[in-house]
Amino acid sequence: IGRATRRAKISAFDAIMCNHDLDAFVTFTYSPETVDDKASYDECYKALSIWLSNRVQRKNLKYVLVPERTKKGDIHFHAIMNSTALKLVRAYSAKSGRALTHNGKPLYNVEDWKHGFTSAELIPDADGDRRAVAKYIFKYMGKQMGQKIGGRYVLTGGDLKRPLFEYGDDEREF
Repeated sequence: IGRATRRAKISAFDAIMCNHDLDAFVTFTYSPETVDDKASYDECYKALSIWLSNRVQRKNLKYVLVPERTKKGDIHFHAIMNSTALKLVRAYSAKSGRALTHNGKPLYNVEDWKHGFTSAELIPDADGDRRAVAKYIFKYMGKQMGQKIGGRYVLTGGDLKRPLFEYGDDEREF
């Protein structure tokens, strides 16, 4: 793992741990009806960035987002977001009509994402749970083997709190 990847992970991890309201793990995918080329980062990100910008301005969305390529080469995004800025609805199986769950927890869809499909899971309010989701999201960065998709390892937005570091020459200064 290179230095740039490590710095990106540390920065994203700090943002996730400093913002306790980041409580939803969301995956955004695209349907062929909404984008001409699902393998084009520029095309996929354009649709996503408009949606993100709207939510940041109107709903105070905060996010830490990682792009990933599927084995087929299509782009999708994994994100940790604040659920208060999302229109979440319970996810149901198209075949059986049953409510979907993951590890016993309910799954949701982002109702106003019109470019494809979503999956959202709420993160329990504990640092250990957010830390585990952060590590899971960083797994996707590692799968890219140092390659930046769209020129970035991670995208962040909204009014994210960052850690405050104080430096001094002597411990008595603190």
